[in-house]
Amino acid sequence: MGRIFLIENSLVGAGTHHFDLVECLVNASQELGFDISVGVNKRCDESALQALRCRTLRAFTSTVYQPFSALAGLRQLKRAMALPRFEKTDRVSPLTRFLNWFRFRREQSLVEKSVCRFAQECAAFFADV
Repeated sequence: MGRIFLIENSLVGAGTHHFDLVECLVNASQELGFDISVGVNKRCDESALQALRCRTLRAFTSTVYQPFSALAGLRQLKRAMALPRFEKTDRVSPLTRFLNWFRFRREQSLVEKSVCRFAQECAAFFADV
């Protein structure tokens, strides 16, 4: 029997589109004979876990909707467009360039921390499954 590991870190309760998607995937995989394990958010309701009727593990602390998650592609694109651009022109003062660089590094650092935390939570999920 094959195994499927599904990570849905934004699943926090029944009645959401995240729950509907996971429920469809769980039902389809079980009909095909796969053993499925689902990693969900630590704030997920107990009723949602029971409704899924598969092995679930609360493993994730952030969702794709939180700032600096870098897990949703569209949000990442929007965020990248909002970051300051580095333009070396005569119109931009050295102070403005430094402030833009500082903001850019701060945003980049927060995104990196979020991605590292998600990777650690994934490693813990796979260690427990």
